[in-house]
This record gives sequence, C-alpha cells and structure tokens, in this order.
Amino acid sequence: MNKKGKLVIIGFLFFSFFLFFSFFLLRDSLAYQCGCESCTSGIFYCAGSCPNFMQCNQACSGSVAGGTCCREDCCGEGYYQACTSTTSCACKPVSPPPCTCTPWVDGSCGGGSCDVDERRQTRTCPNDCDDESQCVSDSTCCTGCSCTPTCGGDYPLGSCAGLGCSSGDRCCTNVDSCGVACGGTTCKTCYSCTPPDPPATPTDVSLRVNTTDYSLSINSSSPTIIDYRSGGDIKVFSNSTTNYKYDVYNAYSGGTLLMDYSGTTQIQPESESLAYSPIGRFEARHYNLKCPDDSENYSETLTGYYCMERNVKPPTTPTGMNMTIDGQVYSLSTSAVEPKVVKYPTTNATKTNTKLNVLPTRTTPDTASSSGYRVEANNYGLGEWMDFSCSRGEDFCNEGTSNEYNFSPNTQALLNVLREGAEGEIAGKYYDVNECDTTKVYSNPEEFYYRVNNNPDFGCPNIINNEVDRTSTRDCVSTTHTGTEVNNPLKFEIIGSDLDDVDEIKGAIVWLSKNGTAGSIPDFPSISGTYIRSDPNQIAVMVMQRDGSWDNSPLLYAPDSTNGYNWGNITSHGEIRTTAGVMARVTEASGTPNGNNVVFNIQIEFTIPELGQSSDTYPEGNYEISGLVFDKYMLLAGGTVVDQFYMSTDCRAGGWNIDLRAPTFESGFPTSKTIFSRDLSLLWNFNGTGSYATDVVINGYSYSSTKEIILTSPEGYSNIILGIPPDNDQIGIMNDTNAWKIINSVASETYDSDASINIGTNDEGTIILYVTGFDQACNYVISDDPPTINLNPWLTSKGGFVYSGGDVGAQAKDYTAYSTFINSVLRKVKAIELDIGTEVVTSRSGTINGFIRPELSAVRASNVYNSNSQMSSWYEYLSARLDEQKIALGESNFRLFGFPSEITSNRISDYCVIPFLPQAEREYCYMKIQGDLNVVPAYQVFPDGERRNELICDKKTLIMASGDIHIEPDIINGGDGNINGCIFVAGGSITVGAGDWVTQNATTLEETKYDYLDAYLVADDIIDIQLVDLKEPGDAGSVIYTRDGLEIYGGLVAFGQDIPTGTSAVQANRSFGLWNAYIPTTTITWDPRYAKLAEAFFGSTATMYKREVGFKPY
Repeated sequence: MNKKGKLVIIGFLFFSFFLFFSFFLLRDSLAYQCGCESCTSGIFYCAGSCPNFMQCNQACSGSVAGGTCCREDCCGEGYYQACTSTTSCACKPVSPPPCTCTPWVDGSCGGGSCDVDERRQTRTCPNDCDDESQCVSDSTCCTGCSCTPTCGGDYPLGSCAGLGCSSGDRCCTNVDSCGVACGGTTCKTCYSCTPPDPPATPTDVSLRVNTTDYSLSINSSSPTIIDYRSGGDIKVFSNSTTNYKYDVYNAYSGGTLLMDYSGTTQIQPESESLAYSPIGRFEARHYNLKCPDDSENYSETLTGYYCMERNVKPPTTPTGMNMTIDGQVYSLSTSAVEPKVVKYPTTNATKTNTKLNVLPTRTTPDTASSSGYRVEANNYGLGEWMDFSCSRGEDFCNEGTSNEYNFSPNTQALLNVLREGAEGEIAGKYYDVNECDTTKVYSNPEEFYYRVNNNPDFGCPNIINNEVDRTSTRDCVSTTHTGTEVNNPLKFEIIGSDLDDVDEIKGAIVWLSKNGTAGSIPDFPSISGTYIRSDPNQIAVMVMQRDGSWDNSPLLYAPDSTNGYNWGNITSHGEIRTTAGVMARVTEASGTPNGNNVVFNIQIEFTIPELGQSSDTYPEGNYEISGLVFDKYMLLAGGTVVDQFYMSTDCRAGGWNIDLRAPTFESGFPTSKTIFSRDLSLLWNFNGTGSYATDVVINGYSYSSTKEIILTSPEGYSNIILGIPPDNDQIGIMNDTNAWKIINSVASETYDSDASINIGTNDEGTIILYVTGFDQACNYVISDDPPTINLNPWLTSKGGFVYSGGDVGAQAKDYTAYSTFINSVLRKVKAIELDIGTEVVTSRSGTINGFIRPELSAVRASNVYNSNSQMSSWYEYLSARLDEQKIALGESNFRLFGFPSEITSNRISDYCVIPFLPQAEREYCYMKIQGDLNVVPAYQVFPDGERRNELICDKKTLIMASGDIHIEPDIINGGDGNINGCIFVAGGSITVGAGDWVTQNATTLEETKYDYLDAYLVADDIIDIQLVDLKEPGDAGSVIYTRDGLEIYGGLVAFGQDIPTGTSAVQANRSFGLWNAYIPTTTITWDPRYAKLAEAFFGSTATMYKREVGFKPY
C-alpha cells in the first residue's frame, strides 16, 4: 500500500470512530424510562410523553390516563429497547462489529483518478465498513510507436475529382501509447479544389408539336398557347450547349413532374412524346462538372409556360326549354305560331323563383376547361317590345355553368312582363370554354316561344236567395244569415268569361271560410278521387266540367280536411260530411254557357244539427265568402292541381252567417209576475245559440174572451184582441197585426227582458201568453208551457153549499200565501176552513171542481138526476109550503110586509108592522109579491162621505118574489144570539149588486175589502153575483183597478131551470182581476140557523128538500 492508500484508510477509520462515539453519546442522552399500562395482553402504553420507546414485551400493571402507545421506531438507529423493570423500558446503544477487508484487485491503467502509467486497485470491507481503492505504478501501461497525419492548410481535402483539383503532403511525429515520442514521422497526400464558373443561363426555351416549334413565354400569366386540336408528339428544348437539365410540370406552379432529364442531348424526349397536359411549365438549365466531387455545376433556370388548346365549337344545340312559374313546369314551344300557354304568375312569383331550364344538360368535353348554357329572353309583352337587346328593360341574357336561370327582366317587374296575354321568345345556346383562356365558344341558338294565359274574368259569388228564401214560415226575414228555414239552401251564382275562349272555362269554386281562417285556403290544392270529410270551418264546393261539355252533369268536389283541404270527389252523393255525418248537401250545381259567359249556380243545403251534437261538426258563426272561375290552363299538373291563387276573397261586406240551432229559453222562462190587480209583467230570457237574440213576438189568446189586452211598456203598440189559440204554426208570426213584436235593443246572444201588460176589461177566463223568441237566422223557440193567466173569479164555502143545475163554475185556487189577510178581512170564517165546498150536492153537472183542502172530507156527488130537475117551480112549491105552515103554526105568528119605493130604514122590524096602529109582536115576517123585487137600501150621508145603509135582518124573515130579486149589500142579521135572518126565494133569478165601493183605490192586494151578505138565497133559475165596481164615479170610462169581494153568511141554492147544459147556476162574477189567482172573490159560510128558519116557513115533512136543497141542520 502506498502513502496515498494509507492516508485514505486512516481517515476512514478516524471518521467511523467519530460517528460511532457521537451517536452513542446521543443515544445515552435519550435513554430514560417511562411507565406503561396494558389494554390487552402484550400491548403497552406509556404513562407520560414517551414517543421514543418501544413497547415492553411483558405484562405491566397500573393504569395512567392519557398515555400513548410505545412504538418500535421510537429508539433511533444504533439503539434497541430493553425492559428495565416490570413496568418500564429503555433504549440501549448497539456495539459496532470490527471491519475486515478483502485482498486488492487490479484494475485498468489510468482508471479512476490514477495517471496513465498507474493501475487502479480496489477491495471491499463488510460489516458496514467503507470499500477502499488505490493507484499503483505499472510499467506495462505504455506501448506502441506511431502517429496519424491529417489534411489541412493549403490542402484540406483528403480526395478530389473534377476540374480545379491540386495536391501536396501532410506529416506527423510518432509516439507511444503514453504520448512519449518514440522516433520517426508518418506522411499523407492531401488536395485542394478551385471550382470553375457555371455555364451561362439558357437564352431560350421551346416546345415542339410534331414539326412546329413554339418559343415559350417566360410569364405565367400569359403562357404560350399551343394549338393542339390535331394532337401529335410533344418535345422540349433549349439553346445549344454541352449539358442540359430539363424539368417539365403539369402546372404553372407546383404540380406533378412530367419529365426529369439531365444529359447531353438537346431535344427531349429523344424518342416518343412528352406526356400531354393542358397546361405546363418547362424549366431549363445548363451545367458543367466541378471539383471536388465531379458534380453538376448548374446555370440559372429559365422557365417557359405553355397551354395546349384543344377546344372546338359545341356540335349540338338545345332541344328544349322549360319555364317554371309558381312551381309549375312548362315545356316551351319551338313554334312561334303556336307558343306554349303558361299560367299567369301569382304575386308570390319573383324573378328568382321563376325559372328557365335549358335542355338537355351536357357534360364538359375533355377538350374544354368548362362548359355552360346561355339564355336570351326577348319578351314581346303585348306586342310593344318586339325589338331585342340584352340590355332592354324587359329583356335579359344570362349564362353560366348551370342550365337553370332566373327569369329576370333587367328593369321591368316580373308581373308586368308576364302579364296576362303577354308573349315572348327565349333563345337557348351551349358554350365551351377554352382550356388556355376564358374564351367561350357558342353553339348555334334554338328559339322557344311562350304566351301567358288570360285567366277568366269573374266577379264575386253572389247570394241570390230571393224574398221567399229569406222569409221564414213566421214571416221573419234575414238577409245576413242562414238558419233552419231561411236561406237554406244557400244559393250562389258566379259568372265567368275568358278573353282567350269561353270554351276554355272548366269550372268554378264557392268557398266559405270561418271568420279569420281564409288564410287556410290552399293556393294549389290537388284534385283527388278520394273524399273522407270536411271541416265546418271551411265549406266549399268545386264544380268542374265533365267530359268537355256543360251538357253533362258536372263533377263535384269538396275540400278534404284530412288531406290539407285538397279536393275530394263527392259527385256520386253530393254530401259534405263531418265526423257526425252529413253537414250539408249540394242540391244544385251547374255551369251554363251564356254568350261570352259561363253562369254557375251552386246551392248548399245545410243539415240541422242534432241536440247535443259536438260543436266542431256543424257550421256556425260568421263566414267570409270567396270564389273562383278557372280555365283549363289553371288546371295544372295534368289536371290534378287547380290554381286558386287569384280566388276572390272577402266578397261580401260583413260576410255571411250560419246559425242552425234554435234559440233556447232559460229554465223557468217565459213566466209572468202580477204587478197589480190589472197589470202583469211578462218575462223572457232566451239564448240565440249561435247568433244574436233579436226579437220576441207575443201572442195573447183566450178560450172565453174576445176582449183586448194592452201593452203598456214598451209603448206604441196596438192592443191584442184575444181569441181561441190557433194551430202552433200560426203562433209567433212576426207580421201578425194581432201580436206584439218587440226588438232587442242590445246586440247580444241573450235576450233577457220583460213587457208590462194590462189585462184591460178581462175579468174571467184565462189569458194565454205565448212568447216566441227569434235569433238573427230567424230560428225561433216557442214556449212549451206558455204563461197562463187564470182570471176566473172563484168562491169558497164552509159547510153545506147546495145548488142544482150545473157546476159551480170556478175551481178553487191556492190562497194559502194570503191566509193572514183572509183571516183579517172576513167576518165569519177562517182561511183554513175555506174550500170550494165542504159538502156539495149537484144534480146536473158531471164534474165537481177540486178542493184545496181535501182533508175536510167534503162530499161530491155528480151526475145525479132526480126530482130537483123535475120540479117545474120551486118558488110555487115553497109558496104552497108557506101557506101550509101558516095554518100549521097559526096565522097570528106571521106578518106580511113590503118595502116602500125607497128603503130608508135599515131594519126589517121597521117594516114588519101595521103603520100607525097598535099591534102585537109577530114572530115571522114574510114578503110575497108578484114580479120583480129590488132590495136596495138608501144612501146615507156620513161625516166621511156618502154610503149605502146596511139592511139589518132583525126578524125571522122570508122574502119571496115570483120574478127576479136584486139585492144590494150589505145585509146583516140582528145578532148572533138568535135565529133571525133573511131567506130570499125567487121564481126567476137573484142578482147581487155592488153595494158600497169599500175597497176604494187600494195600492196593494192586502187593502182589498169585502161586501157582506147575511142571508140565504134560493132561485129557480140562477144566482148572479154580478161583476161590479167597473167604473169610478165621475168620468165615464174610467177604469177601477181595485174592487170589492163578497162574503155571504148563509147559503146559495140555484136550480138553473132555464139555463143551457154546462152553464153555472151560481155565477160568481165578481172579479179582482189578476188578484183572482190569490184570493176568492166570494166566500160562503153555512149558517145552521137557516135550517131552523126554513123549517119554520116550509115545514119538515118533505125529505126531498132536506136531502137535495140542503135545509138541514148539522
């Protein structure tokens, strides 16, 4: 080992000892203990902050909270853990092992940091000891004796060929491998090169076709054009020199290389031909060979440009020219005498969508760079533009690579050039463009001719329904609507003429579009043989000539809504249908030539929709009317399309309206409401259902009255004379002079209004008020249940109301709403006790009117024919019975009396005496006279006015007259504690007059008053309770609106000996007018005292009158 090696080993040992000693000291400083505790067997935790200690591999006891686990890595390198007790552990230093190295191993000379004459040696030292190396001198490291000379200086080249080469030697001194000179030199031959100048740039580049030479242009923008129409061999060359370099390309820049020649032959290719290219670039250079590598020494390049032209005049001309207008294609005629008729363009046609197409198309021949087409349009107009120039306003010329061109006059509008009747000539050409320039070579032209069709001249469809068509069965007239009756069928007339020839006209169209939907009418619908259904918003009929003659029945079409409103054939059935069935029928369709015109008549009859039918299946509302007359040139695409663009639209101001539904009354209408005793309000509310509700017609009828009723509001109407209701079709006639037509002043679909009606002098019977509502389409609704005003006065009876000779003549009405009023105004009966009769006997009537209160168990006997009707005179019979009773009871008990001409005293007892003589009191008073009798008490003046005296029956009184008896109320008895009263027996009739007007001018029904009659009346013929209080005192004709009723406490018996069958023997004629519907005019209450009183005057031996006349007590 040399000194350097020893120093390395000593240093290493010293450094290792220093590191070991330092680490040991550090380890000792970290060796301290900490307490541990165990969670489970074999796992320990430090009691304090002890992250540098490992766990103790033995059990520890005790528990300290917050301890951390001892880890294996808590002792540093060179230390290990050891338990110092059963409860603690510590880090201990590890003692290092001794270093023992292997023998030295030789390496290379000059290896590592050794010099070139030293050999490097190495050895390894285990047990973490460092490996060692050293340098050892070795004489075997230096060998050989040589050197390598290099070229440079004046002769830098190792070799040289070609013109301009020269040579010389280059030497070096020999050395061994350690660089030490070992004797001698080594030499090498080297070269230098001085290249010659390149040859001159070519002065000319040429191209030869067969034997013709072309000097080429050196400007690419103006190449030399080579006539190659005859073909031939192609060669290139430049001016003469020794060596030639030729490059030919198929483009003026870039492109593909056609020829690459380098050599000594001037003209190339030497044999055959240069490949053909329409255009080419010839690059020529000259060259010589130069040192140091005998390479080409090129001149500058001279470039020539050429184009091989082969284009010739197109050999053919166009054979066709198509003209497209509004999408319709027309092949123009080559005959100027018979030009092709084309359609008149729509306003949608423009210069850019009206086209010309040159036919046939052709491909560019390979002898041309491109090809194209040319059109020259000479538009004549109507003959004013016969001269042609591409620059004229009406003319134009277009060309290009497409065979399609816009029909675009220079300055004139398209529709001015292609106006109806205009003609023109279109020339078509082909052209091919030269390959070498933009020159176009044109073919010969071909001329084509057109004429624009004159569309038929027509007016709007006219609705020609006449006055009869416009008038309904109820004289309602509509000039604006189709309804169920009026203008149905709807009749149209449309007239067309044609400047070209009336025979060209082929059909007409009438189209109804729901307001706002006319835009849905197609411009060019197709014509199909298939029809499915139509849309109620678009109702139309097309009439088309069949087989070229209007003598044949025409074809019929309707727009099919399932097919975009294209026309579908309905000829076989004429029905326009919806999903609900037939919506309308074409009942007439014809085209009639008339001179220069064709007159079309079309009638459409609309089907009345079913109740509840869906609203989208029948027409209703306002419709715009459109129409068209078309000729054969408007039938496009071989007759499968019709040109509807120039259809006349919005032909009728306000359009036309359709309403096929009758108006409907709202629930509860019409109805009436009593306003006052003679005034009522008639109310109606109905819906026009599809059009405005316009009018009502009010009719008044009665089965028993021919009097008048009066319309008080609105004013200005004549009175209606009542009569028997006619047949239904005679009700609601608008022009009926015996009716009221009231117009709705508001334009609305509903008419909710009323009229005020005065019943005039009608006091009995019924008034039937019919309300007929109309809409704009003259559809109508008549009330199924017309308001019926029952004016019949009626009477009520408690107890035995007995009569003979007919019905009572008045049916009871429901007075229960006014029970409180009746209880307050009547003297002897309560409302709950009233009915038409709680015990009734009749002998000649087949019917008895109904009861309001059947629970009172009244007896009704009808169709009883017995001795009552066989008695010739009840007056005579009862007179005889009176005579018998006077004998039976004693004449002294009876006193005969009479009334003076004026009954000034109001008590019977004042007359049942012998004047001025003393006399004994008589129990029974009777009066028996021949002829008629008036029982009319005189008037008496009171502080509040004049009124008639009451007649007080304060005696048991019988008053008999062989004729008629007239009685004026009031009559009362002398008191309720006796059987005093008056029995009246007439051989004729008994009439009951007015008495005083006690009601006066009442303002409400509840102010009505009743006259009072406490008596029992018996008549052989009738008892007539007269209609009274007809006029106010004063001016004649003044109408009294409020009248008195009559309350009778006793009974009525009328045998009706001389009345016709069906006539009432008891006639209750008092009337409250309209109030008759609520309260009775006459009430009768049976008073049993009259049975006793009658027994006294007539005896009780005859069972007949007990049973049939009813003089019997309860």
